[in-house]
Amino acid sequence: QGAVFGFLRADNPHLQVEVDKVRTGSKRLQRVGDIDGWEGARLAISAEVKQFELKDDNVPDLEAFGNATGQRGTLGLVVALGFKAGVREAFEAIGLRALDLDDMVRIVELWDPLKQRTAVASLVYYARHVEKNSSLGDRIDAFLAAKLADSKSIG
Repeated sequence: QGAVFGFLRADNPHLQVEVDKVRTGSKRLQRVGDIDGWEGARLAISAEVKQFELKDDNVPDLEAFGNATGQRGTLGLVVALGFKAGVREAFEAIGLRALDLDDMVRIVELWDPLKQRTAVASLVYYARHVEKNSSLGDRIDAFLAAKLADSKSIG
């Protein structure tokens, strides 16, 4: 969820992007999705995030989300690790866009370094200030330090 928050935050700097801890329950908070992006009073984008591969039997679970985003004229995203054959099309049929990890990587590869840094900073913010998980924050910091060291050894 933090990675998708960072992705949406960097890709939509004109929106106020809201996110809460994993398993908080967006309905209880009177939100549409796990991550909502607002343009003033208008919900512009909303995402449901699943950390597993979605199958046909997962589609009905997200129909209410598709209805809610459709009624508001909101871009509704279902972001998952992957999708079984035909599942993307099933989500498209109920007005949702499906993104998996490979889709996000292809998009991020088109971003300039500043936009990529914004996404990373947003992920770090999510881990440290939304989840308030120092262990997760430390793992992200170690990962980023290793990637920085790798890039310096290449260049």
